[in-house]
Amino acid sequence: MTPIHTSTDTAGRWEFWIDRGGTFTDVIGQRPDGTLATAKLLSENPG
Repeated sequence: MTPIHTSTDTAGRWEFWIDRGGTFTDVIGQRPDGTLATAKLLSENPG
C-alpha cells in the first residue's frame, strides 16, 4: 500500500494506507507518535 499524502514532512501528522477488496476494506493509520491504528470495514458499493 502507498501513503495517500504527498508531503515529505510527516512530523505531527497521521499517515493512512487503504486497501479495498471485494468483501472488506482494510484501513491502517499511523499516529504522529508512530503507533498504528487498524480497521476492517465491509466494502459496500452504493451503485
